[in-house]
Amino acid sequence: MIKKFILSMLILLSTTIFATETGAEASAMQSDVMKQQAVGQLGFMQIDGDSYVQLNFGYEINLGLIGVGVQLPLNILVSCGDDDCDDKTWNKIRKADWDEFSDYFKIIRYFRYGHKFDEKNLFYARVGALSNAYIGHGTILNNYLNTLSWDTFKPGVQFDVYTNYGGIETITDDITNPNIIGFRGFIRPLSFVFSSENYLSNFAVGFSFISDINAPKLKEDGELEAAETEFLKIFGFDLEFRVFSNKVITITPYTDFNFIGGFGNGMHFGIDTKINIPLTGAHFRIKPEYRVFSDEYIPTYFDAMYEFTKWSPKYLAIETQKGKHGYYIELGYDQYLLESLIFNIKGIYEDYEGEDNSSLLLYGSVPFLDNYKFSAIYSKAGFDKFEDAFGLENALLLVELSMNISGPLFGTLQYQRTWFYNEEKDELESDYSWNIGFYVAFTF
Repeated sequence: MIKKFILSMLILLSTTIFATETGAEASAMQSDVMKQQAVGQLGFMQIDGDSYVQLNFGYEINLGLIGVGVQLPLNILVSCGDDDCDDKTWNKIRKADWDEFSDYFKIIRYFRYGHKFDEKNLFYARVGALSNAYIGHGTILNNYLNTLSWDTFKPGVQFDVYTNYGGIETITDDITNPNIIGFRGFIRPLSFVFSSENYLSNFAVGFSFISDINAPKLKEDGELEAAETEFLKIFGFDLEFRVFSNKVITITPYTDFNFIGGFGNGMHFGIDTKINIPLTGAHFRIKPEYRVFSDEYIPTYFDAMYEFTKWSPKYLAIETQKGKHGYYIELGYDQYLLESLIFNIKGIYEDYEGEDNSSLLLYGSVPFLDNYKFSAIYSKAGFDKFEDAFGLENALLLVELSMNISGPLFGTLQYQRTWFYNEEKDELESDYSWNIGFYVAFTF
C-alpha cells in the first residue's frame, strides 16, 4: 500500500532552508550580492507512527551565480508507534535515514551554478534536491520534485547549456539510481544566417525526450503489475518565437506536440508572457494554453506529485484517458524588495470538456522576511464547476507557518491534509499530520 508519507509534499513548501530555492537563492537572481544563512533547527515529527525529535544543522551561501547548501539532519526516536519495537531503541538516530549510499548525499542539499534559462550565462547546473524543475515549456515535465518524503533523499541533476544558436536542457532524478532521464535540445536555425541580435533569430525549434525507465507496468485490465516495471517514453516537438522582449515584458508564443510511446498524443498552443515592473520589484507571469488531446494522453505527465501518483492505479491508468480539449492557464506574481523575495503567488487552472475534468492548484509563500514566514498549497482535481473547486474532500492542503520568538529563535508549525490510495479497499482515504518545532537562524 502506498504509504501516507506523502506528507513530504511539504518539501515543496518548506520555508526552512534547503527544501526549495530559498529566499537567499531567489535574491541572488536579482543581484550578485553575497547571501549567507546558518540554521539550527529543533522539531518534533512522526514517520510511520513513530515519533522523533528532529535536529537539523545547516549552512547556505549564495554568490550570485553560485549557490551551495549543506545540512546534517538527524531524527532521534522518542516513541515507537507499533508493536515491533525490538530494533528501535529510544534516543538512537533513525537507521533508515542512513542505510543507503544515496542518503549521504543529503549532507550536500544542493549545489547550483547559474540560473535556469538565464541566457546571459553559458551554463546552468544544479545537483541535489530538485524543486519546481521543468523542461522546455513544461508540457511534459513541470514543477517536478525528485524527493517527496522527509525520510528519503535523492541527488538529482539538472544541467543546461545556452548559446546564441541553441542549447540543451537535461534532468536526472537520481544519479545513484536514475529513473527519470530527460532532455530538450533546441536550435535557432536563422541565427546561422543572421546575427544573434536579428529579430528572426528569436525563432527556435526543439525536441524533447523524457522517460521513466522504471515506470509501473500496466496489466491488460489497466491494473498495475506488482513489482514489474517498464520503460515509459515521452517525445515532444516544439516551436517558439519570441515576438517581443525588453526590460519590462517578454512575449513568447509556442506550440508543443507530445506523444507517449505506445499511447496517445497531445497538442499545446500557448503564450508565455513575463512582465517585470521597473523600480517596483514586481514580476508577473501569464501562461495560457489551448490543449487538444487524443485518447491515452496525460499532459505534464511528470509533475509535482509524480513520485507519489506513478504507483497509484487511480492516476496512472493511461489507457482509460479519453480524448478531450480545453484550456489551461498559469498565473504567477513574485514581489521583491531590494534584493529579497518578499512573497509569491501562483495559480494553475485547467478546464476540459466533459464532466469532472477541471483542476485547480493554488500556492503562496512569504519566504524571506526576518520575523515571519508562511507558505501554503491547495490542490484539487476531478470537479465540474468552479464553485466545486474549494473543499477538503479529495483535496490536498499543506500549510507552514514560521514566526520569530526572540532574537534568532523561531517557532514553526506545519499542517497537512492529504489523500492516499488504499489498495485493500480500492479507494482514496484522507490523512492529516502536523509538525511543531523550533529553530535558530542567522542571516548575514
